[in-house]
This record gives sequence, structure tokens and C-alpha cells, in this order.
Amino acid sequence: MQAYITTTGLVGEKHGTIFRDVSLRKADGTIVVGTDSDGAQSMDSIAREDQLDLKHPIREIIVNRRQVVDGLTITYQLTDNRALTKTHGYKPTDQKNAHPVPLGSTERIVGVFGSNGYHAEYGRNIFLSIGFVIYDSAKREGNTRVVDPFSSHVNPMSGADEMINADTVTRFYASDVVAFGGFHTVGSSQDAGLDGLFFYKNISAQ
Repeated sequence: MQAYITTTGLVGEKHGTIFRDVSLRKADGTIVVGTDSDGAQSMDSIAREDQLDLKHPIREIIVNRRQVVDGLTITYQLTDNRALTKTHGYKPTDQKNAHPVPLGSTERIVGVFGSNGYHAEYGRNIFLSIGFVIYDSAKREGNTRVVDPFSSHVNPMSGADEMINADTVTRFYASDVVAFGGFHTVGSSQDAGLDGLFFYKNISAQ
């Protein structure tokens, strides 16, 4: 079946290396997980067997956080029930900095929200918070849960944290996210981080 995806605008900066977790194969119109080494879309070079399950695209997101949200580890669900995991930005050496958000087999992400702004210690714009709205199609009542924003800051716009320039803080929201792309600096050093994000949306049914 021919699939159609679109991306949102970029939140954050084009700093570091670009990553795109999915590609659209021209040969058969399927959405597959994977990119080549420099982050460009691999198109038909990616195996068709790595096709993203659009009904349940994400099994788990791990938010890797120190002072800010500076890394994501995303496990994608494939149509043959296998999983592929992508890590972006900071890779924690201590699991206390890793915060898992597992999704059940009938759950999907219907919203990603948070804030981005300048942090003096990093010397650039960075993600200050991120959270998720998750919908469970198997439930008639209580079918939506919100995973509170992961952040060290109650309100980054308040000006209470002198390391954050409140005038630069912007909030974002993206609906019906099936995959992630963006810009990152990979590693476990202080320089590693998540610098920009854009979100893939499935528009096949629209």
C-alpha cells in the first residue's frame, strides 16, 4: 500500500549532524526505518523488510536527561514484529539519567510537546523539556495518558534559572507523530546533545 508522510517544521537549531529515522521507498511507497551514515535519506537502499508499522510505530522512547533533555532513544515497531532502536544525542553512562516511556501494543503517540531555548552552559539552544500524549485504542474510557514533561525546570519561561535565557524559550506541539528526525551531537560528553527536532506524521488516511 502506498504511504504518505510529511514532516513538521524544525524546532531548535541545525547544529551537529542531521538524522532521519525513516525514509519513503520510491520503488513501492513503503515507509522504512533507517538512514545511511551521513543522515541522508537512503530511499531504496534500505531493506523493505524494515517497514514501519504505522498502526503501532513506536514501542518505547527513553528520554536521556541531565540538566536538560539532551538525548532520545527510540525503539520502532516493524510490520514483521521486529524492533529497531535509534539513539540520538547524549548517551547516558548512568541509567539514572535515562527515563523510559514504554507503549503498550494498542498505544500510539498522538502528541509530543515541550520547550526549547538558550542554555548558557551549553552555549546554544537546547531542549529544556519534552512530554508525550499517548492514546490507547483498546480502551473506551480513560484512553489517553500524558507523560509529564521531562525537565529540570518547572517553568523555563519564568526566568528563575539564570542559565536559561527566558526570552529565547519557545514551546512546541506536534500531533500524530510516527517517527523523529533532527540534529544532534552524539556521545556521552558535555558537548553531546539534542539540538533540533522535526516530526514525521502519517497522512495516508487524511
